[in-house]
Order: sequence, then structure tokens, then C-alpha cells
Amino acid sequence: MSAFCALCNRHHARNLTCNGVPKANVSSVSDTEDITKYVIPTFVNGQSIRALRDSGNQSGLIVDESLIKQDQIIPGKTAKLKGIFDSDFREFPLARIDFKCPKIGLNRYVTVEAIVVKFANGDRCNIGNKLFKQIECLTDIWSITGNGQIDGDETRRPSGERTVRSN
Repeated sequence: MSAFCALCNRHHARNLTCNGVPKANVSSVSDTEDITKYVIPTFVNGQSIRALRDSGNQSGLIVDESLIKQDQIIPGKTAKLKGIFDSDFREFPLARIDFKCPKIGLNRYVTVEAIVVKFANGDRCNIGNKLFKQIECLTDIWSITGNGQIDGDETRRPSGERTVRSN
């Protein structure tokens, strides 16, 4: 039998590189810090949910399969994603959904394409960077000030002025 790996808690040959992660060292951001400043009220297909604004997500909108009707899936259209702990890309279907998020400037429903996944941690929607490129009029909850400082939407300058996103 192959050797037990203390890193991934599995058996594999000693000469193979282990891509495992020590299970004790993996935690959700929600386990380690207050993420409420990144979670915003959102509506998907008429359902009121909370979405995570994920600036590390270079794709667009990712939604849980529980929010999607089968007839919204776009036949033959998929997206490939690779998470931080994945060694290979995985393929997921795309769906056309009705999406509204007043916090970022979508005060009415618009039809957008979203990547459909099964979230394991109870999340239902992840808003990635590509959505802000696809719909340029949106206002991100985070922006970069003229001096290169990151400014959250609730942060104000000492004068009381809101920081305006610069391009």
C-alpha cells in the first residue's frame, strides 16, 4: 500500500508531488473575519438573496444552481473556472438570468449570463470583476481613489465628499 500523506490525509506514492492542502489550515473567510462589508443585497430571478462581491473573481457572475430554472441554461455554452486550490480547470454551464443589485447601480432587472455552480458553503451568488466590464455603468462597492488608495463605498473623505472611481 502507498504511504499515508500527512499533508492531504490520503495515500499516494512518495515520489508524487502532493497538491493537497493541510485540512486544518483551510478555512473560509467567513470563519476568520467579518465579511459583511463584502456581502450585498441582490435579486436573482425574483428571489431576494445576499451576494458576495469577490474582487478576486476574474469571471463575471456566479450563481447557485438552486436559483436557476432548467430552461434558463444555455445549451452548449460553458465557462471554465479554476479555483485557488484546483490544479485543473473545471467546466460549468451558463444560464441567462434576471439580475438586479441596487447597491452597484442595477435598480431594475437586466438579463445577464451567469455561471451556474453548486455552492457548498451556503452562498448563492458571487459577483466577479468581469460583470463590471460587461456593464460599464455599474458602480463597484470598492473603488480606487486618485491617490491609489482603496476606498469602500461607505468610506468618506474628511471633507465628507464621496470618492469617485477614476478610470
